[in-house]
Amino acid sequence: MTRRAQVLANTGYRRLLAGQIISNLGDVVAYMGLSFLILYRLGGTAVDIGKLTIAATVPTLVLGPVAGTLVDRWSRRWVMVFSDAGRGVIYLLMPLAPSLNWIYAGVFLSNVLSRFFYPAKSAMVPNIVGKEQIVAATGLTQAAAGMTAVLGPGIGAAVAAFLGPSTTLVLNGVSFLLSGVFIMGIRGNEKERSSEPDSLAAPRDWKGKVRDVLSELASGFRYILDERVIRFYAGVFAGFGLLVGGLNVIVIPFLKDVMGFGIPLVGLTQSAQAVGGLLGAVLITLRPVRRPRRTILGALVTFGTLIVLVMGVNRYLWAVFPAAALIGAAVASVQVLLNAELMRLVPDRLRGRVFGSFSSLTDGLGLASMGIIPLLAVRFGIAEVGMATGGLLALLGLSAAFWAKGAEEPGQGVEGVSKVGRTLVARGAGFEPSTCPVEGEA
Repeated sequence: MTRRAQVLANTGYRRLLAGQIISNLGDVVAYMGLSFLILYRLGGTAVDIGKLTIAATVPTLVLGPVAGTLVDRWSRRWVMVFSDAGRGVIYLLMPLAPSLNWIYAGVFLSNVLSRFFYPAKSAMVPNIVGKEQIVAATGLTQAAAGMTAVLGPGIGAAVAAFLGPSTTLVLNGVSFLLSGVFIMGIRGNEKERSSEPDSLAAPRDWKGKVRDVLSELASGFRYILDERVIRFYAGVFAGFGLLVGGLNVIVIPFLKDVMGFGIPLVGLTQSAQAVGGLLGAVLITLRPVRRPRRTILGALVTFGTLIVLVMGVNRYLWAVFPAAALIGAAVASVQVLLNAELMRLVPDRLRGRVFGSFSSLTDGLGLASMGIIPLLAVRFGIAEVGMATGGLLALLGLSAAFWAKGAEEPGQGVEGVSKVGRTLVARGAGFEPSTCPVEGEA
């Protein structure tokens, strides 16, 4: 039985995957509907679409680490169920919004709940499938996301055109509720057992509970800083988010203004990238990845080199589509393996807050680059800035290869355990010095 078949034989994972396919498709459909609603029904502009993006991003920057810390304390399954239920209600009510401000508020609240959902999901997956199946599970999840990215825009545009933009919002609301029903049926260990006392459940006043949350939040940051291999991945995440966020913004202007593509060819290029991402996520699960760090860095170098070639040698129309597919495959490989490595390495007790912190890091830097890189493109030219960004991505992969040599060694301190690791062992936080997950081949 292949690794994918073994993962899909897991009832808990099948339920989680089914819920994610439904809700991801609903998200993509709803985004198309919101764009149509804002631009065509409520008389909005591109500026209003930008405000929509800000409303969706701000909760990640503000709440990511805090939400992850609380997720580590609560039942992850019920966090996901209540998050889905809340988001479902918000989208079912959104068609009644009398103005754009109410839509922004709805998107903001929905993404507040998402900040609890995603760390809970990432923290729970290794306990559902087992650490030996993490790459296969993450690859299948990424492939499902790629499938919805391919199918969703067309479905969303068709629904918005024939049934109205509000229908896409209702469908998204229903998709969240269905996802919650699937997740509610997951059984098994959603957390590793720990003998550490639940300080948030102890009879303390609210100030004491706030201090507990802040203390645990700080322990998550200290873990990231103390563990050499986690610092390595934090650097890769940061560089990837900083460069790719702005690059995504200038891709369509590049295709339109430099390549001279019309809407159909732009759509075909984006579809080629989505298909490449889907195939890349599937292929990465076909065989064990014995050296994940080298694979990640190789994919980064490939991604950056292809960007340089496409934006530098931009006279060859035929080369754009296969390059877009290869770029999609490289990006999917980086995303699958980065997330799988974090799931494997980070102890269960800290998984929620570490994923929340990484999410805030990448989204914050990505948002900053969305403002900086387009301004540089206006000043120096789209193709030139795109080539420079691609070169920096390739340089990130090459330089990180040298950094990874230090990250291959065990964590700091006695028997490969960092200061935070030793503290957690003393408290019975779920792992021992001999099994502290900070090692592994590059």
